[in-house]
Amino acid sequence: MRYISFTLILLCFGSSSSVLAQETLEIQGLNKKTNLNSYFDYIVNQDNDLNIDDVVDLDSTAWSQMGKNGLRKGIGNQTIWLKLQVVGLVYDPVHLAIEFYDQSIQRIELFEIRASGRTTHSLTGSCVNPKEKSIQSNQNSFMIVVDPLQSTDYYFKITSPNTITISASIEDDAQALSKNTNERTFLGLFYGALIILMLYNILLFISTKFNVFLYYALYIFSVSLSTTSNDGFNSLFLFAIVDLCSGYLNVITTCTTLILGLFFMTDFLNIGSWSSKISNFTKWLIGAIAVITLICMFTYLPAAFVATAILSIIVFPFMLIIGWLAIKLNIPQAGYFFTASLIFAVFVFILNFYNLQIFDFGFIPKYAIHIGFISSTIILSYGLGVRIYNIYQSLIREEKNKQLMVEQKNKELEEKVKERTADILRKELNLRSILDNSDNSIWLIDRNYRLIDYNTVFAQSWAISYGNYLSRGSNLLDLYPSDSRLKKVWKNRFDDILSGQRAVYRDIVNDDTETEGQNYFEIYAYPIEERGKVSGASFFLKDITERVNAEEQLLAQNDMLKKVNKELDSFVYSASHDLKAPLASVMGLINLVKHEKEVENRQVYYEMMSNSISRLNQSIKDIIDFSRNARLEIDYELVNITEMLCNIFDDLQYIAGADQIIRCEDIDRALMIKTDPSRLRVILRNLVSNAIHYGCLENDDKRLEIKVHKNDSNRVEISIRDFGPGIPETYHHRIFDMFYRANENSSGTGLGLYIVKETVDKLNGTITMSSEEGKGSIFTVEIPYI
Repeated sequence: MRYISFTLILLCFGSSSSVLAQETLEIQGLNKKTNLNSYFDYIVNQDNDLNIDDVVDLDSTAWSQMGKNGLRKGIGNQTIWLKLQVVGLVYDPVHLAIEFYDQSIQRIELFEIRASGRTTHSLTGSCVNPKEKSIQSNQNSFMIVVDPLQSTDYYFKITSPNTITISASIEDDAQALSKNTNERTFLGLFYGALIILMLYNILLFISTKFNVFLYYALYIFSVSLSTTSNDGFNSLFLFAIVDLCSGYLNVITTCTTLILGLFFMTDFLNIGSWSSKISNFTKWLIGAIAVITLICMFTYLPAAFVATAILSIIVFPFMLIIGWLAIKLNIPQAGYFFTASLIFAVFVFILNFYNLQIFDFGFIPKYAIHIGFISSTIILSYGLGVRIYNIYQSLIREEKNKQLMVEQKNKELEEKVKERTADILRKELNLRSILDNSDNSIWLIDRNYRLIDYNTVFAQSWAISYGNYLSRGSNLLDLYPSDSRLKKVWKNRFDDILSGQRAVYRDIVNDDTETEGQNYFEIYAYPIEERGKVSGASFFLKDITERVNAEEQLLAQNDMLKKVNKELDSFVYSASHDLKAPLASVMGLINLVKHEKEVENRQVYYEMMSNSISRLNQSIKDIIDFSRNARLEIDYELVNITEMLCNIFDDLQYIAGADQIIRCEDIDRALMIKTDPSRLRVILRNLVSNAIHYGCLENDDKRLEIKVHKNDSNRVEISIRDFGPGIPETYHHRIFDMFYRANENSSGTGLGLYIVKETVDKLNGTITMSSEEGKGSIFTVEIPYI
């Protein structure tokens, strides 16, 4: 009879309302959880412009049926509306809980529209304040009350920028509460184990100072934050942080987990020791993860979820490949890393298969991350334990070896004790002999100014100065005349040294035996320390009169040398200007000779005069370059070597035959060096000029190779090579000497390479020459890259 009544009521509902496109959920009492997916109709609001009134008024044809497996959507800035119709075929109100499985859904609004016209509104979601939720728990759940013999329409408004899975179930509230309690117990054990492992690794890091334990502790913490987000605990207990991150805490924790996982892999497998390429690529991948995530979060936030998912798909296979490669190379503990990564990856893919609706919801998909991570953590922790055990065994072996060595050393020491005891006695006698034969006055006092020891020179000097004799144990201050100024001076000095200071004193004493003569004394004073405390003071007095006089004489000589150097500089400048005067005269003579009628005579004069002028001008330049290099300080500027070489070749184009030179350049065009441009120009011009004159123009091979690069030593390397006749090996050791010419027929001054060597030395650089007779010469200059 009751069943007939329920049926009649249902028929009444059906006749009084429009035909629904969806299947109606009939509540007759729930003994087990029921999947709601088949009862949901949904609509995607692209423009996000519909409110609850608009949605209620929509025609049934606007709705689509969800299906048993739920709905997987990347919402972005859209809104999804769900519709559920429930009919209560019960006599008493029934309290039920609706649970949405995906904890990453940021906001779900529930609108209850009852047949009586009464409506209610409630909230839940990962970005909703727990105080505003329908049920304050870690789940996205709603509490609903099904009225007896009533029909109620439930509308769910879902907004979330990430890709989500919409799947829900309904069950009795008491059963849901019981299951939630059991779940929290399970998760409490899970997170408790993670906290213990994290603290354990932090303690290992503190005790061993191995970064791998710190990376692993941080990795566990980061994964814990990710799983707490999936479990809904972040929104429950860390809502302030979730709100601060605008719901993107999961993106941040996922990115951090990937980065820390790569850091841990690099250190755990010690990748840098067996593959620098993989190590560099891993560093590049870490930077790429951080940059991509930041770009997505600062440009289009919903894309951050997709980006981290893609990066996870890239990182996990990469870690598996590296782990497998490490196994092939027999890297210690590589098997543990590969196995742990493989297990974790399998359960991550199980979760992704559930998200893609390949797997149905169940215990394994729901806790895939938990199972995979705790399994991999146990394996990796065991691997780290094996590493610690191996280190411990290695330390034990080292300790045993040390003990054996100590025992051996003890035997050796015992044999040497007797020898050293006798040797100490001999040395004590020798030391006493040295002290007594030293021309310095030496004495030692204790904290009460009593003499501990002294040498003969001090005793004799004291007797001469004060007329009394010393003995060990005497108070030295009492031996000074009571009215003597020296007593106060030396008391202050004794007190300073006995306080732990070191000092050097210099005394000047007038010599009464010579008119206006002075003697200089230098006293070095040191505290005597025993077991960290000052027990006395030692003093060493030396007559430095001769040294002071010598220093004064040296200062006078230095002043004289400065004067001579100044005069020498003046001579260099004068000589350079005096040499230019004949040059002007010769050039004037050339103008006069131009009026010579005989062409052949004029040509001879021209060549002779031009050669003389060139040699004279080169001598002047060499003298000026030498003087400037020795006299002027280095003036650093940024220099473009390529541009400088071009200017030098432009200056040297007047050389006869220079147009035949074949320049082969290998130059880093972008290279800028901070150095003295004037000195660098002197170096390059001399080397290029020599290569042209004595290399290219002396041989049929007119090539001139110039290479400029920055080498591995952070120095700029300049190489200039010609293919001329070369320099015989017998002349190599003197090639950089002043006024030395390897070729007697050379028209040079013999200063060029000497100036180059001096200039390079001034720049803290080096120059080398490699030459083989008949095969040309190579001059290589290295100068600092500042």
